[in-house]
Amino acid sequence: MERLPRSARLKRRRLIKPLFDRSRTDVQSASAGSIRVLYRLAPRVETGLDVRVQVGFAVPKRVRKASERNRIKRQMRAGFQSEADRFLGAPVPNASTLTMMAIFRGEGFVPNIAVDTKRAVSRVVAGLSAHESAGLSD
Repeated sequence: MERLPRSARLKRRRLIKPLFDRSRTDVQSASAGSIRVLYRLAPRVETGLDVRVQVGFAVPKRVRKASERNRIKRQMRAGFQSEADRFLGAPVPNASTLTMMAIFRGEGFVPNIAVDTKRAVSRVVAGLSAHESAGLSD
């Protein structure tokens, strides 16, 4: 399994903040089990990079131990990377970048985090396909 390229990591605050703004209509959500994925299509001018997808992973501090939070993030990344091929074929317009934040919603380590992440990612791809087929990808 290869690492997530540096350019595909969502790290900029100006790209993360709009994902959590509840007043925005361009932010979509997909959930599966203990994982929730917030995503939006951002203009490439806004991202400053020529990449199709940027993803970030977050685990709240209510998971008390840092080692557990890191373990959960590692499992989430593994689930995402196993579905990375689906994202390469995802219908992302040429002038946009898909920005996503995967958030863990549980209280502690759950054994099927990678499976939940795969299911949430599949729902994001399905949502993008429905978005494009409705002609809203402008």
